[in-house]
Amino acid sequence: LVAHHGPFTWGKTIEEAVSNAERLEYIARLAWVTLQLNPQSPKIPSELHHRHFSRKHAPNAYYGHENS
Repeated sequence: LVAHHGPFTWGKTIEEAVSNAERLEYIARLAWVTLQLNPQSPKIPSELHHRHFSRKHAPNAYYGHENS
């Protein structure tokens, strides 16, 4: 995300990029509503964040990949 700018998203097609932008906006809205309901809502632990990021983006990623 870039301050004072819309989101940058991409995909294999323009339709996929738009879909990814819609998903990003939905998740941002969920986060915003959560903080409106509970401003003290805790952030997820960095260990959990890292685990979820790594399962899709690390060298040994396993989420969203077809088994060969």
